Amino acid sequence: MKQLTIYFILLILYCNSAFSASIDFTQEEKEFIKSHPTISFSDVTWEPFSKVEANSYQGIFKEYYKLIEEKTGLKFEFKKIGDGINFEKVLNALENKKIDMIDGSGKTSDREKYAIFSDPFMQVNLVIASNDDKPIYNLKENSSKLTIAVARGITAYEYIKEKLKS
Repeated sequence: MKQLTIYFILLILYCNSAFSASIDFTQEEKEFIKSHPTISFSDVTWEPFSKVEANSYQGIFKEYYKLIEEKTGLKFEFKKIGDGINFEKVLNALENKKIDMIDGSGKTSDREKYAIFSDPFMQVNLVIASNDDKPIYNLKENSSKLTIAVARGITAYEYIKEKLKS
């Protein structure tokens, strides 16, 4: 319930162009904000969207949260999980309910088991780079001969793992 309402509020704010108009929350949303005034979250460095140094959180997403705080009365509390680089640890913290939400995460079948997702407010395309002498045009082509390097835990990892299974 808590995650669903958080994402709903974020979606409303995204649709509210430039955050200029006032927001008419339902009674249920007002009660949620009153009973859950602080939302804990974590992230890893993914510049310029987020940057984690020591216990500090910076970047575009932080500015977005400031706007949400101004419009809703909610407060966002950053909790550093791990080294600020390993996204898999952040996902584990969400799954184990040590934090309320994460930002910038892609929706996968595994993550749907423990998290609720809103529609994306931005998208970053998956890109595969290859050598000129061995061009790759899709994941299925010669997949048994490919060496693919990708950070474990990010959406691209899960997507590639799932697509190369079949």
